[in-house]
Amino acid sequence: MDRRTPVVKSFGSSEPDTGSRQSLPFAAAALLAAIEGTAYAVDEAGTILGFSRGPFLPESGGDPAEPWDCTKVVGQCLFDLVQGAEVRDSYRTLHRAVWSGRRLSVGFEYRCDAPAIERRMRMSLSLIADGGEPRAVLYQSIVLSETPRVALPLFDKDLIASLGRSTTARPLVTLCSYCQRVAWPMDARTAERAWIEPAAFYHRGGPPDAVVSHGLCEDCFERVVGSALRPTPRADPAGS
Repeated sequence: MDRRTPVVKSFGSSEPDTGSRQSLPFAAAALLAAIEGTAYAVDEAGTILGFSRGPFLPESGGDPAEPWDCTKVVGQCLFDLVQGAEVRDSYRTLHRAVWSGRRLSVGFEYRCDAPAIERRMRMSLSLIADGGEPRAVLYQSIVLSETPRVALPLFDKDLIASLGRSTTARPLVTLCSYCQRVAWPMDARTAERAWIEPAAFYHRGGPPDAVVSHGLCEDCFERVVGSALRPTPRADPAGS
């Protein structure tokens, strides 16, 4: 199979260059830190090799005098950090598509809302290759827009965590991790449910103490995963 891997020098290597070109004069960590938004490099098995929030993504919450230590995730498996079995499987599928050369890159828009903010973002996965061999997949996530709104309990992480620890039975609601829409009615079978905006969930009587389960709606599966499974069209060498 024609992998069509990009020509990328090993930017973290200290080995001398044997060709006419020279290696980039900085380490991989420095390059990650300069990338807009959040960037991390992941190996074939999903282990995070390097991680940087980047200089252009403001910290949200916490003490600004004590910035978040991004090195804590290095060495962990990316897929173990993804909530929801369907969502985890979708990221594995995207990762394999890029690592295998089926797709050199995958990009999609998604949402990562806060209680009082609708946040639209873009994620890209790109192959890092050296000598024609895959070395890592670069994940990059940037903020496209942030729109204030009335605070919604569905995105209050502290509240959701406390509800999840409660021994009292709570209603369960499925939230699509890509578009942040909610499955409705809550107890409907998969074929009978619709996906509605988070605000509409409460307008229709959704309980404020619902426990969130992360899933994947049919539209996002086709838009994100389905498109990644389709090979990149090959150029016609004859130009026809």
